[in-house]
Amino acid sequence: MRNLTRSRLAKVALACVGLVAIALGSVRCGQIAGKERGIATLARIQLVWPDVLIFPHDERLFLAELALECRVTAEPAAAAIVLSCLYRAAEARETEGGEKTARSDLRKLVRKEAPAR
Repeated sequence: MRNLTRSRLAKVALACVGLVAIALGSVRCGQIAGKERGIATLARIQLVWPDVLIFPHDERLFLAELALECRVTAEPAAAAIVLSCLYRAAEARETEGGEKTARSDLRKLVRKEAPAR
């Protein structure tokens, strides 16, 4: 520290403040992008299940996980394509040694009627 002059210390401090500002800005941009992706994912799921928001939490979570795993927002917005995407993700879970019942769980949701309001 002895060799650092005041102007050099000021430059280092300014650089640190700049880095912190960039980091905070990046975090905020990531939050916005994540929220937008979540909204787009929900819109795709609602093509198949318009009342998905009244499904039990575990079922909504399962559908959201599959949708994110298959990158449903990169697919065209059509119910049949969304279902195909979800089935691919469920099959991948089973073949990777994860959930052994992912496809049958998804089939149950496909046959499920929305709960009465």
